[in-house]
Amino acid sequence: MHIGKTAGTAVRQSIASQFTPDAVCPYYFHRQIESMPDEELEKYGFISAHIGYDLAKSLSDNVFTVLRNPFDRVVSLYYYWRSVEGDRGGPVIAKESRNFEEFLEVKKAPVIVDIFNAQTWQLAHGHEGYTRKKLRGAYTEDQLLQKAKENLEQLSVVGVQDNLGLFLQRINQKFGWNVNEILESNRNKERPKIDDVPVRTKRKIYDLVYLDLELYFFAQKLADY
Repeated sequence: MHIGKTAGTAVRQSIASQFTPDAVCPYYFHRQIESMPDEELEKYGFISAHIGYDLAKSLSDNVFTVLRNPFDRVVSLYYYWRSVEGDRGGPVIAKESRNFEEFLEVKKAPVIVDIFNAQTWQLAHGHEGYTRKKLRGAYTEDQLLQKAKENLEQLSVVGVQDNLGLFLQRINQKFGWNVNEILESNRNKERPKIDDVPVRTKRKIYDLVYLDLELYFFAQKLADY
């Protein structure tokens, strides 16, 4: 389960080296994976995509993911969107915002889907807009968080980006792989570190990630970090 801006691209590239090219699924997104016939999906030994727990567990019992401190993830996502090309969605919103604080106040769908408690939604069911709409009112926030925690406990390996070395040890041990390192990918070295973000801005981030923060603390315990 590739959660955006959690070193997922680097993890994917590193693990793909353990498979022949035709055994690695070339698709990355929920609708692509969901629409594929079962007989085609069965050809792949490794699938890494921006999919939620429900779809991931329907594909395999061997599901793993990496979570990230949600404050750091939001900063990373904003500067990543500003650095990439795109004529719609998050990259446009990030570039049109005068600054990071203004971006945090945007209530448009791409920001909500990829930022507003996105890790919790992805672990509970799926973070896509139509999944959130379908389940609107089905959970209290406490119930949604609890569902995400319960699902996280069912995964084969849970990692946190702050300790990819330990995550690497766990996946090698679990799956018999020999992944030597996880190389950096899509990293923007120019962005500020979370320690450099003013407290008033962190308050705004918190309003967008308060469930993700609770889930991240729980993930740290599962990862023995």
